[in-house]
Amino acid sequence: MKTLLLLRHTKSSWADSNLGDHERPLNERGLRDAPRIGRWLAKIGQCPQLVLTSTAVRAKTTSALVIDEGELDCELVETNELYLAPPEAFLQMMQAVADDYECIMMVAHNPGIASLVELLTGEYESTPTGGLAHIELAVDRWSEVRLDGQAELIDFHRPKEMDC
Repeated sequence: MKTLLLLRHTKSSWADSNLGDHERPLNERGLRDAPRIGRWLAKIGQCPQLVLTSTAVRAKTTSALVIDEGELDCELVETNELYLAPPEAFLQMMQAVADDYECIMMVAHNPGIASLVELLTGEYESTPTGGLAHIELAVDRWSEVRLDGQAELIDFHRPKEMDC
């Protein structure tokens, strides 16, 4: 059994119209919610061993704040492959993960995150910024993951629901 945590980056800022999409930072709410997610993951004991994140500034910052505030002992890998990625790109990355990782987290963007949750589990979840899906995969190896609706969506959380 493998565990997948899918996190949409927290709220980003549109204040500087000179910045390209890839360079947008987090806004005040995003900077508040990302640490909350980290503390909540630590509180419930759901700590990934590997975090794969989009190279977009808002995703990288979200990942760093979650890891730092939650004091998560994990490896962080930044990859451009997750920037505005479709579900198939997520799948390819998952299938390449070493099998000694039991729990991984992917931090990226919509619509890719919401579509991936639905393709993996057969359940649709509206995925706001900071939305976190906890998915159990009935596989022993990451290479066995399929977009077949057979995974189980254990729960879905929004930052405002995370009390810590």
